[in-house]
Amino acid sequence: MSNTNDKPILSSGGSSLSGPLRAANPILRRMAESMLRRAKSGDLSDEHISLGNYQFRRPDYNQILAWAKAVEMEPLELLAVLEDTSWDLEEGWSLETIEFQVEDGAITNLAWDFDRLPVLPDTWATDLRIRGFGCTGQPSTGSLLML
Repeated sequence: MSNTNDKPILSSGGSSLSGPLRAANPILRRMAESMLRRAKSGDLSDEHISLGNYQFRRPDYNQILAWAKAVEMEPLELLAVLEDTSWDLEEGWSLETIEFQVEDGAITNLAWDFDRLPVLPDTWATDLRIRGFGCTGQPSTGSLLML
């Protein structure tokens, strides 16, 4: 016995999700499109790359390599500097201290010490998940902060 209420969740007019999803519920269509975009960009990948004591997502790992090259350090040496650097927000702003933090392979907080890392690279991956960023020390005259 079949249920007359049995209907597909997504109806694309074919057996593939690559066709138009006009007949689908708009929320489900947006969810499917978002997942397809993320899959194409590699954001759904479970790939994590080991560096030091961390398991980085590919974009964060590549960013560490780019920063290390820019400051002419080995990646593990750069990680040690980042781990040792913190920035305290001034009184009245927040009680938070920004220091190097990684969650699920993503760099989420970062403090940059211009006394130890004189160059702030101007190329940053677009899919980083940095929520907190602070600078300490004196930037050199050639350092530009372009975030």
